[in-house]
Amino acid sequence: MKIRFHSIALGLACVGFFNVAAAKAAPAPPRKIAILLFNNVEIIDYTGPYEVFGAEGYEVFTVAESKSPITTAGGMQVIPKYTFADAPPADLVLVPGGGVKAVKNDKATLEWIKQESAKAEHVMSVCNGAFTLANTGLLNGLTVTTTAHNIDPLRLEHPELRVVRDQRVVDNGKFITTGGLSAGIDGALHYVSLMEGNAEAHEVARFLEYDWQPSGQYLPATYAIYALPERQASRKLAALGDWGSFVSTGGDRDHWSSVRRFSSQLGPAELIEAAGKAYDAAGNWNAVTTGPSSSTWRFVDLDGQAWIATLSVETEANQRNQYLFKVELARASR
Repeated sequence: MKIRFHSIALGLACVGFFNVAAAKAAPAPPRKIAILLFNNVEIIDYTGPYEVFGAEGYEVFTVAESKSPITTAGGMQVIPKYTFADAPPADLVLVPGGGVKAVKNDKATLEWIKQESAKAEHVMSVCNGAFTLANTGLLNGLTVTTTAHNIDPLRLEHPELRVVRDQRVVDNGKFITTGGLSAGIDGALHYVSLMEGNAEAHEVARFLEYDWQPSGQYLPATYAIYALPERQASRKLAALGDWGSFVSTGGDRDHWSSVRRFSSQLGPAELIEAAGKAYDAAGNWNAVTTGPSSSTWRFVDLDGQAWIATLSVETEANQRNQYLFKVELARASR
């Protein structure tokens, strides 16, 4: 890693051990990484890759439409180093995610990404920054990925893309897309491996004490829970009452179970009916059985996989209008 050995090289030079022949060869300038910032940007989406690129000794800088302080999704305030008007060209342009509702359709932002992409060797999106990058038209016809719960929404919004859930980092050559949040670190390490070699990337990961698995063993988007059309049904589900903390949650690619506290003025039968309708409207569910406190449904996700979902409601002991809402998922044959 360049940044860690820099001080050692300087020390050797000072005491006269610097190799004269090597000194004559001018070092290659560090690669330049431009990171897009915008209000509600997700912190780890850009700081995770920033840490990787900085550890490798790359020149990393932030860019936004103006130099006004940016407020991140977590409330951190950051002052961009450059604006769209004065940012230098970069070898890689990073498009992070977060609260992208406004920025993904912002004309100035999309135009800057397109202009810089024409000059950069690589462009990488992290998390739902894929929506912003996709809206430039630069990803048309390519295979991409995004954060786990946005796989289906990205497919629906951009049918011209091949959106996959079984890859944490998708490399199309010039364009790289990653899964959500910490997956940006994987994308940055992947870039380092392309530019500096696999061993160097592993050394950066070791230095950062990050368990890098470039072969993709950790693929959260493949978990059964993401077959649920949660994002599409979220508004209707939120209107049923106040959702509290999870009591339990877990599973794998074929099964999932979650129990969550829930407060509502509706009775158990009304809750089950309303929740079923919310999911049905979002994902074309078909009722198998219905009862006063539970219902079973069959549906097919956007991957063509059939599922059986069971929704159930249990009243918490001595707690009026307080419930435990349970969702169970299992793969089914077509």
